[in-house]
Amino acid sequence: MRKQLLTMMIAAGLCSACQAGGPDGLAAEFAKAADAGDATALRALVDLAGSPSDIHFALLNTIDECAGSNTCTATVGPITPDWETQTKQVLDHEGASFPVAPEGLITLQVKDAEGKDSGSMDVPYAKVGDAYRLVAAKYTPEKLVELRARTAQSVVDDVVARKSEELGEDWKAGATDLGADGGEPGKAFAAHVQAAAQGVQSEDPDLVAKHTGDRGAIIFGAENYEKKPIPMDVRKAKLRAQAPRMLVEAKVLGGWQRDDLALIAYEGRNGAGNIERGVAMMERRGDAWSHESSRNVEFPAN
Repeated sequence: MRKQLLTMMIAAGLCSACQAGGPDGLAAEFAKAADAGDATALRALVDLAGSPSDIHFALLNTIDECAGSNTCTATVGPITPDWETQTKQVLDHEGASFPVAPEGLITLQVKDAEGKDSGSMDVPYAKVGDAYRLVAAKYTPEKLVELRARTAQSVVDDVVARKSEELGEDWKAGATDLGADGGEPGKAFAAHVQAAAQGVQSEDPDLVAKHTGDRGAIIFGAENYEKKPIPMDVRKAKLRAQAPRMLVEAKVLGGWQRDDLALIAYEGRNGAGNIERGVAMMERRGDAWSHESSRNVEFPAN
């Protein structure tokens, strides 16, 4: 499936291949790092400080795409009308823009063990200073003001409104206020966040899978949908790609419970170093609470 890294921040660090080989050198460095599963080398191609966690994921997910028996190559090409149209739609929707105009595209092609095409993605590049770099959009100043003005409570209110519409009645009216610490669901959420953060730090996909609900069990689990074992290097690649999106710390601000569902308001920091404000949806499974999903807003800490 074709993907686009539409919002990667401009790279500002040094990359000798980018300078020495022009766009072709940049493409070769990108493919080499992705194919080798070298997250450090990938990060050296782009300054990710302050960029949204999805941008970190988009870059690091190339490690997952190229992991195992897959191989990756990269080629330089022109910007296409379709890419321009699709990119403009995404940027307008996200409130973002390119700080420098892209000059072309680097296409990363993924092939499986049999040499068949398994996917590709297009990454824009441009000459920034004296070097060719990967380029991407970032939030406009106006969008950052909007994001920073959002509170965790405002995200809770959005979720409650949707659930009330589904129920045909006020969800919160039938819920119990759990207080500032979120009660037992709040404590469980905090414990899940801490354990998952430890799992990311130690590159332990089993620990992360245990504390990230049903979705985490699917993404980080030891078996695929056919019940076949997933190699550990592939699981770790998935973990490195997803890590920026995951909370590394969180403070519970309040909570509400209705039946087996609890909404926990929180503010915290994710693996990308950005502030998150939002609501964690906790589901009671027997005597335990499982963190199944979250809704949030995210913005740079500074």
